[in-house]
Amino acid sequence: MNIRISEKQIRFRIKKEEMSIMENGERLVLQSPLQAYPKAYVIDVYEGPKPLLLEEKNENLVLFVSKNSLIELKEKLPSKDGIADEVLVSGQLIRIALEVDVKR
Repeated sequence: MNIRISEKQIRFRIKKEEMSIMENGERLVLQSPLQAYPKAYVIDVYEGPKPLLLEEKNENLVLFVSKNSLIELKEKLPSKDGIADEVLVSGQLIRIALEVDVKR
């Protein structure tokens, strides 16, 4: 997993192998190397209507991707397009995205 944070945007990029892990119902976890920031970045699959949700849980940043959106994303591969949405976080509109690295 690779995470890119820029002004008003957070992009999670995963490998094809990691997508297979998520399809099996497992979550992806990337531990933060910095103690002053969230302990981990997590991607988890959930049953819900919104394609993506972003939450802070126990000092972790968690991206929830709907199971249906994950299935649709896999069917589009190989494609540079991912899943994107906008969420309100602390009064700011943030763009979040989940992409699959198709180069590997």
